[in-house]
Amino acid sequence: MKKLIIGLIVVLSIIIVGCQNEKPIGGDKDEYGCLTAAGYSWCVSSQKCIRAWEEECSSDGENIHVCTEEESLNHACTMEYAPVCGEIVLNMGEKVYQTFGNGCSACAAMKVTGYTQGECPPEKTTEMCSDDKGNYMTLEEAARIARSSECGDNLKIDCVCPEGYRKEGDSCNPECYYSKPPCLAPSTQCQKTYFCNEGTMTFWIELTTEKQGCSPACVIDIQTNHAEINWRCTGLLP
Repeated sequence: MKKLIIGLIVVLSIIIVGCQNEKPIGGDKDEYGCLTAAGYSWCVSSQKCIRAWEEECSSDGENIHVCTEEESLNHACTMEYAPVCGEIVLNMGEKVYQTFGNGCSACAAMKVTGYTQGECPPEKTTEMCSDDKGNYMTLEEAARIARSSECGDNLKIDCVCPEGYRKEGDSCNPECYYSKPPCLAPSTQCQKTYFCNEGTMTFWIELTTEKQGCSPACVIDIQTNHAEINWRCTGLLP
């Protein structure tokens, strides 16, 4: 009887040690050890890995609304402008953020898992382009594709101010604003040298390449990942 008890103890010990040493299914993990391939991401407020569609995570003291399946299938949203900052989870678990007109339109957009009230702050906003099939391309990815094409390293990714203005973030302040006493002339938004053409589902990035009568841009197709130069020439060429 004593030998039987000892034998059971040994077997149980082996099982317990085996369970403790058991490793989770493999896959890519982020810096916090979250299995991104399974849709997990790190939640700062709860200090653990969660799936956005299973558990809500508050960020920076804000309440995140997690989109329901019913909201994701809704295609009858109003035109009311009540901006929200939508959280988009891309295929590899990367999170990007984009401002939507309202919560309904945010949840109806593909790959949006939730949103917070108000526009996305500049430091959180991700420049991107999307199509009606749920394909997203960030400006960073578009630039990478462009540099490996005929466009080369001639990309002009910037925010340009008119003459007589000085750039401050995304704003352009008149030079006299910095004099003493400062002038009361109004500031203006700087003009970005890139944009998303939703009609053709392409990213357009201006080029530094010069050609008389032309204003060249690199055009990146977000569905095919193909990039080429559009010279945008006007008038008679020499």
